[in-house]
Amino acid sequence: YFDANDWFNDYFGVKGAALRQNDFGGTLGGPVRIPSLFNGKDKTFFFVSYEGLRLTSPQPASISYVPDATLRASAPAVLQPVLNAFPVPNGPDDTAYGFAQYLAGWSNPASLDSTSVRFDHVVKDKLRLFFRFSGTGSDSATRGTYAQLLTPAMNNISAYTTRTYTVGASSLFSSRLSNEFRLNYSSNGTTSSSVTPVFGGGTPINLQQLLGLGAGSTGLVGFFIGPISTILLDTQSTGTQKQWNLVDRVSLSLGRHQFKFGVDYRRLTPVALQSTPAVSYYY
Repeated sequence: YFDANDWFNDYFGVKGAALRQNDFGGTLGGPVRIPSLFNGKDKTFFFVSYEGLRLTSPQPASISYVPDATLRASAPAVLQPVLNAFPVPNGPDDTAYGFAQYLAGWSNPASLDSTSVRFDHVVKDKLRLFFRFSGTGSDSATRGTYAQLLTPAMNNISAYTTRTYTVGASSLFSSRLSNEFRLNYSSNGTTSSSVTPVFGGGTPINLQQLLGLGAGSTGLVGFFIGPISTILLDTQSTGTQKQWNLVDRVSLSLGRHQFKFGVDYRRLTPVALQSTPAVSYYY
């Protein structure tokens, strides 16, 4: 609340966008006890942790170019829904090219949720087992103007999900011979998309439907008039990386010598689903 306004906001006379950062979470651990069923004192333990982050980052004010009222009214009917998806101009109008300035600042939201769970169990002094799970999900949405090419009406959304499952056993066969075993499965998934919802007085639009494209396609409409270029994009892509990892290591002590040998096996399965080639219309 007491932060100074951004220099660019002051230069353009725009009020600063909201800045919020909330970081919260907690941990809990101890022996596993189920009344009348199980008492894990001194042999079975659990540990749980959680952290959440909610972040709203201000975007300094910048100038982007949008169709002016004359271009919106005179364009063919098939293009008018696209033109009206752009924000309504609030700056100087350049009627020679049919574009006007849109000046604004905004906030880009992001969030993260991270959870971890672990169980440890002592079967006997020479055998210990554990299970661990961790999961992290994050997402962000940004409106930006890459070299003033992408209109701020476009919302670029990214989401990431990471999950890992691990089981392990530590065995002590003798004072000189021990073994450690680990089996892990992990997955990393990502989804990214660009959509055009309501922003700056514009009307929402689904370019895929407007252009007659099927699901999973990329819709792109670009306007190139004189020195000014601007693009609307509607697309989505997903990707996943899955991995199995098995590790087994034997340690052996002989006098002053210590030997370690074992195996580390990994199987990676990447999957990527890209949208079909873009269909572009230029005016």
